[in-house]
Amino acid sequence: MIWIQGGKKMKTLQDAPNQTRTDFQTTIEKVSRNSLDRSKKARLVGVILISLVSAGCSPIESAVQDHDEVRAVLQEKVEADISEHEIATKYAILINGDTSKLHKENIGRARDSLRGLGFKEEDIYILSTHHARPRAESKSLVNAESSRENVELVMKHLHLKANEDDTVVIYATGHGSRFLDESFLDLSDSFLSSEEYKDLLAGIKANNIVSVMDQCYSGGFTDALCGESKNITYLCNTDSTHTTYCKYFSKEFWRSLSNPERDIDGDGKISVREAHYWAMEKHKAYLADREEETNGHYYCSTDEEVFLD
Repeated sequence: MIWIQGGKKMKTLQDAPNQTRTDFQTTIEKVSRNSLDRSKKARLVGVILISLVSAGCSPIESAVQDHDEVRAVLQEKVEADISEHEIATKYAILINGDTSKLHKENIGRARDSLRGLGFKEEDIYILSTHHARPRAESKSLVNAESSRENVELVMKHLHLKANEDDTVVIYATGHGSRFLDESFLDLSDSFLSSEEYKDLLAGIKANNIVSVMDQCYSGGFTDALCGESKNITYLCNTDSTHTTYCKYFSKEFWRSLSNPERDIDGDGKISVREAHYWAMEKHKAYLADREEETNGHYYCSTDEEVFLD
């Protein structure tokens, strides 16, 4: 049984200590034969993967902000706006579980692009490794480690904070994994399955939710979101069964959103669909010899174009 993880961090159970590997092998085979429904099986797999982390298959980074600090900041932000806000607000969650320069730059590029599109600094929640942005003096900013608990805290915060008129963008980069026919996003201390991600999104009341993912096997997350009735736009740069390389896709996507030359239909604005088209064109051009890694998707639950500006 192989634990597949994309990019340079690829690991298998062969990397674990012999006794640990045997124990995991037995447990995984039991899970595979078990008749549990998909969500329960995903949670059980998550426990196995977290155990793999503990066995030394992935580094656990120290927190930029600890969970208590993040919880306190979020509570303060909710109390500061208890009444339903009248002006539509744009929120973003940027997630990266990897320590490499490439993925930290992806987060920085996304943050800069969103700021240019009118997202306020205090409404951009960065969950990344090693100070994705310099620690600001303002205590209202969330700049925390991409631990599982922090991701859940911020997502559930937006369950309370965001209303139907708001926009919520979730961008995930870094590494992805594939295990028992399900895609996982690698966090700094564990993993988040596509089904768990779907459940977290379901609690956000905003009618304009945009999910952008460029990690390996990211197509599994868009597959999980297919058929959702709420207004969700979800896009990725590869399908659920292949690894990929995110650099060119990420650069072009975030730049295209504010590039007038990327306006395909001539309406004077750049839609998310148009930005994804140009990002995929660049992605395919640079990975021409790895065509199977460029089967990205764009899905929208409505026929209307989606804009972030």
